[in-house]
Parts: sequence; structure tokens; C-alpha cells
Amino acid sequence: MMRKIVILSFVTLDGVMQAPGGKGEDPSGGFDYEGWAVPHFDETIFNEMDRQMFPPFDLLLGRKTYDIFAAYWPSHPEDGAGLNAAEPGIIGIRLSSSRETLYRKSGN
Repeated sequence: MMRKIVILSFVTLDGVMQAPGGKGEDPSGGFDYEGWAVPHFDETIFNEMDRQMFPPFDLLLGRKTYDIFAAYWPSHPEDGAGLNAAEPGIIGIRLSSSRETLYRKSGN
């Protein structure tokens, strides 16, 4: 049976999809507003995140997001039991003339 890909993402109204968590998380591209989402979190957002992140699932992450997750989640089990149980995969583009797309399951 084919599995679904479900996207859970934080995007600003002007299309920024970067660093919702905290200052210094990802300042690339001159984005100066890391942590923009956290002040707006409420019970509705937490409930939806719980609904999406606690069933068994795998993660398909970009390289930068994987690096952020790998540094944070193992030392914060209370924040992400579902995330810590997930099997991460990494998708990215090899920077070469062929623009080859890469996918790697964690540990491979």
C-alpha cells in the first residue's frame, strides 16, 4: 500500500518557510526573524501538532532541517516523543551539474 506524504510546515503570509523555533536556528538568506512562530502558538496549534506527530510516522526532512532536529530532539524527549520515535529520512539536492536528488534513510 502506498503511504501518504503529509506536510506539516510553518509558513509566514509572505511565504517564508524558515526557523519558526528560535533565534539562531537558521539565519541563512539574511532572514532576521527566527522564532517568528513561537509567540503565536496557542492551544489550537499544540493540539494539531499533537494530532499530526503522535501516530507512528517517518520524517522526510531537508538537510538543514535534519541538522536542526538532530541537534535538538534527542536531548528534549519531553517535547517530542513522537518525533524521537520517528524514522528520519533526508532529501536534498547534490550541488553538481546534474542536480541529482538524494534520499537517505537515517543510519544508512
